[in-house]
Amino acid sequence: MKRLRGYEPTQVISIFDTPRSPTEHTCNIRPLGTFPQLYREHEQRFGIRLSYQEPLLALPGRIPGAQPLDAVLTTMHHGHAVWTGKAYDVLPVGLSGLVETADGYVPYGVRTMGPQRGAICSVPMGSANSALFPAFIEEARHELGVTDLFNVRLLGYHFVSGDFSGAVHYVLYGRTNLRFADLDELHTAAREAAAIKQATTIPEKQEAVRQAGLLNIDFWEHERLVKVRARPASIGEMVSRRRFMNGDGELLPVAANPLLMALQSGILEKRL
Repeated sequence: MKRLRGYEPTQVISIFDTPRSPTEHTCNIRPLGTFPQLYREHEQRFGIRLSYQEPLLALPGRIPGAQPLDAVLTTMHHGHAVWTGKAYDVLPVGLSGLVETADGYVPYGVRTMGPQRGAICSVPMGSANSALFPAFIEEARHELGVTDLFNVRLLGYHFVSGDFSGAVHYVLYGRTNLRFADLDELHTAAREAAAIKQATTIPEKQEAVRQAGLLNIDFWEHERLVKVRARPASIGEMVSRRRFMNGDGELLPVAANPLLMALQSGILEKRL
């Protein structure tokens, strides 16, 4: 694997010499307990209350790896315990997805929450709750409305900072037959569906989107989508500057590690 230094002193990037397909990657998962009982146990153990109950993929022993991926299935309560310094026994797993559209763009999104609020980040992005490839496909459906991903590949992994500190993010790439304009239209339709219902909480927004017959129930994670040209020259310029000029002339900071990994992996030149 190629190993690079990230943009922050503590960040390390590892990239496969050749991007891995689903048949070339093994993910072994061992549940840490019985769900939903484990949610209650971890709420009491860590003293963390959440408004939702979600599983979380994590690595035991806090040592990142890639092949095979020997993971455990725990709870988001456990993840928050790690991120707040209450636990140190696992390394939470996240996903950073790069979805190339039919017209040659990679959608990024302006984040609405966390330390990266206002920056543009890969879409989808978030914690993994299952094996890497199924999790990527599910997140692409929930954040973009994409259901036809093909030529999906695992590029490698990187450590990130901020609200996912103490986590490792695996970067996956896939292609869709939809154009960027189609994804932008789906994002706008989801926002309008939530506005019509005057939805304010996350569950209310998700339900409003479902009632509208849309799949991108997690549209709210991104204020809007921006299109990044999926070409080495364009991405190389963004990576070096770590800035993106939007249509209004405003410079937005870029979470550049996934783009750097796509550039270094050669995935955009190979055109799978």
